[in-house]
Amino acid sequence: MSSFNQANSNDTEASSIIGQCTNFDPSELRDVNLNASVPYFFFGEYCPFANYVWIALLEKEKDPSNPQLFHPVHVCKLLGLFEQTAGIKRGTSLADLEGQILAESAILADYVDVAFAPAGSLSPSDVIMRFNMNFLIERHSKLSTMYMEFLLCQDSTKYTEFSNSLLNLLGVLNADLKTYPGPYLLGEQFTLADINIFVFVERIKVVLGHFRSFVIPASLDAFWKWYRTTAARPSVQVVLRDRSATSMQTYSFQDSPSRNQYLIATNECFSRNEYELCKKIIAEKGSPGGSNVYRQYIENLSNSDEGGLKRHKTN
Repeated sequence: MSSFNQANSNDTEASSIIGQCTNFDPSELRDVNLNASVPYFFFGEYCPFANYVWIALLEKEKDPSNPQLFHPVHVCKLLGLFEQTAGIKRGTSLADLEGQILAESAILADYVDVAFAPAGSLSPSDVIMRFNMNFLIERHSKLSTMYMEFLLCQDSTKYTEFSNSLLNLLGVLNADLKTYPGPYLLGEQFTLADINIFVFVERIKVVLGHFRSFVIPASLDAFWKWYRTTAARPSVQVVLRDRSATSMQTYSFQDSPSRNQYLIATNECFSRNEYELCKKIIAEKGSPGGSNVYRQYIENLSNSDEGGLKRHKTN
């Protein structure tokens, strides 16, 4: 099997900031059981694409809180600046038992479903329903695009337009959830479509709720039933729970163990369209397990005697 390591621009644009580390030498990685009998999963929990693959892997486990089929390894360098040590170029990668590095989250989730098939499938066996699953993933991919465009937008006069467009997309999802009895998109079976869409809806709910005052209305009854049912799954609970000690020691946003506060902190630079600035500040002042140096920078500017927030030049 060949390995695909080309960069995926969507992964980069829709992901957030993590911390710093020097390389991916397994002997130096935190909390890694050096057991070569199962693959390593390298990921950043800040990233919705990584969460997609992570949940898919956890769904294969008998006990998602204690994974035995793979080694989860938190990586801790700015996305897009990963050193190519050990051939790992992306924030979401799976090192298989033959030493191949498999990347690209959308493809990787499908690989996980097939490679770990004996543990149960996340895709329908019926070919028409499998087509429907892939159709729904593609149909609702606009949610991730709209989420990022809304978050990056600095023109407040466009917020109402973005909100209305996003509500329309969520309305389509709500209607699709009524096609089958449920509780999931394709009925009783939990599939890759549910995971793929859920990881971005969580960001819409938490991140856009905080930075853009966006509220998903209670009138989307089918949506909320699906959201709560999906969030209650043991695999998803592992991802949604408050940050572990490993997470707190790895990423450069140590300030709060809260999952929601972490998502807000790692996406603040996008809400201000200052991703490059944030990368620069973390590269200069950040450290694994350190505090949120980007937020400190903003606060220092706000409290300066010069008054008013100044934009930092990155040239």
